[in-house]
Amino acid sequence: MAGRAAATAILALGASYVILKQLKYRGRKDRSRLLLKDTMRLPRFVEPRRYDIELMPNLDICKFDGKVAVRLEIVDKTNHIVLNAADLNIYEKSVSLRTSATRQACISPLIAHRLPCLLNAIL
Repeated sequence: MAGRAAATAILALGASYVILKQLKYRGRKDRSRLLLKDTMRLPRFVEPRRYDIELMPNLDICKFDGKVAVRLEIVDKTNHIVLNAADLNIYEKSVSLRTSATRQACISPLIAHRLPCLLNAIL
């Protein structure tokens, strides 16, 4: 049971990061948001480079805690990141984003099963 939950968590975390490209024109922006509405895949301008996942199962209650660090290469500018988190409890204070220049990001509150992250600067 815990192994299945851990595997599900790894798959959910591994496929959970979707980044919305910043667009200059309103029409393109609206179209892009509609395209990303139900998607769980990274857009083509985001390339995952490394996943570090740590799971801490509690077999007595069939739950787990964990941590994930994902290194992404973003090949187009963006100021908006959406983390998909279906069936996961993510605490706002536990999420942080850093750029290679160590700029900190401002995190918006959790909405439904997605965590929108608005950045202070364009990446």
